[in-house]
Amino acid sequence: MGKDHGHAIRLALVYLIGASGMSFTAAYIEGRLFEHTYIINSKGELETVLPYILNISTIFDFFLLNPIVIYYITLSSLKAQESCVIMRKSRQISLYHTAGAAVLSLAIGIMTMKFYVGNFSGTYDATLIPAQTGGNRITLTGWIVFFWTTIFISALVYGCIRHGFYVAYIFSLDSSSLPYSPFHTDEAGGVKFLIDPAVCFMYAMMTLLLIFGVFALHDKIIFNIHDSNRLWGF
Repeated sequence: MGKDHGHAIRLALVYLIGASGMSFTAAYIEGRLFEHTYIINSKGELETVLPYILNISTIFDFFLLNPIVIYYITLSSLKAQESCVIMRKSRQISLYHTAGAAVLSLAIGIMTMKFYVGNFSGTYDATLIPAQTGGNRITLTGWIVFFWTTIFISALVYGCIRHGFYVAYIFSLDSSSLPYSPFHTDEAGGVKFLIDPAVCFMYAMMTLLLIFGVFALHDKIIFNIHDSNRLWGF
């Protein structure tokens, strides 16, 4: 296993342990891990708040699917950098544009979560509860879940931007500069290193499709929610 794989695995494990461990710990501390709770909303109605353990989609995504996406997104970016080295190019994207892409990705992640919380209309669980003054209130568990979800969305957007730059870089290459060799041992004419980033990115997008499927299953089938903003991917 190369150092690229090792680095990608470490980032995925940091996300898995941080997101899963912190959310479970917060839900346990708040007493919302296994127990149903009941809260009076601003209209005087009794609302049922489901325990965190029933938030199967978030638990499954934090523990498995999100780390897999982060692994492949990271691996795609690292392999793209490696192809630059092989082609003797300094970089595909300047430091200025790298910083801009990072800021833009973080802004999209934050605004996406603000959109979700502000338009929430589903079943209350350990992350969002009804406020007695009206609207919804984010719990400690909710802040942690939304923090790690923001990190995931930001990393996903950043990875997509970086891959877009890589595709533009590939199109900019002159065919005469490619080290093409029909009998190369990589079985791709010696240019497999140019294909690898796209293959890793494809695996990330396939996993993202599974994430959409998990949310659809969770909201539409398990909780019978037919109008959920979470189907946007969070």
